[in-house]
Amino acid sequence: MKKLNIFLLTLVIFTTANAQKMEGRYTPSGGILGAANFSKFNISGDGTDDIKFKTKTGFAFGAWMAIPMGRVVSFEPQLLYSTQGYELESTTNFETKFNISYLSIPLLFKFHLGKAIALTAGPQIDFVTGLDNKGVVPVSKSDFKGTDFGLSGGLELFPRGRVTIYGRYIAGLSDMNDEGSDTKARNSNIQAGVKLRLFGGKFIPADSDGDGVPNSKDKCPTVAGLERYQ
Repeated sequence: MKKLNIFLLTLVIFTTANAQKMEGRYTPSGGILGAANFSKFNISGDGTDDIKFKTKTGFAFGAWMAIPMGRVVSFEPQLLYSTQGYELESTTNFETKFNISYLSIPLLFKFHLGKAIALTAGPQIDFVTGLDNKGVVPVSKSDFKGTDFGLSGGLELFPRGRVTIYGRYIAGLSDMNDEGSDTKARNSNIQAGVKLRLFGGKFIPADSDGDGVPNSKDKCPTVAGLERYQ
């Protein structure tokens, strides 16, 4: 935990320093995304050593919006509909297999480390919207709690491009088991996908005196003048 705190503090100092050096800003942007989920339940509690879930696939799609907080840091809320698959490892014929659908709200902070890569981190809230039982053992939506809170971290490739490739790990913090037993079930999900920017994301150079000449080309950046004379 101490090493994690030192890393986060270093990251904040780095991004703040870079934001102060670079002039200009990006406009808000937004778009749509699609992804694959690779999920399972992590089981804990007394006598649960032999209870394990397989990693199963699902999908996610939705919308996102990036709100710049400087040249380096941005805040990105998302709204997703997602499904996650679950299958209990078992040697018996009583197969336990089901899909849970969620309305997911990731609240991500993005740290741009350059044009090609960015790191993301933040909380996520998942609301259970339905359950599709595909196994022999009866499983219903009422067996699980309706809300899951989690934390995620990941990276993006070409974060300011029209098309962005991303991956992130979401660790569920809530016990999803609502059967009244001591067994705890927490979500574990790796999400990998593609984001498509539909609007915004334009870079606007700084112009302190508002005369239409960017500071980088302005001979008197604090005094308005004619553009043809810089």
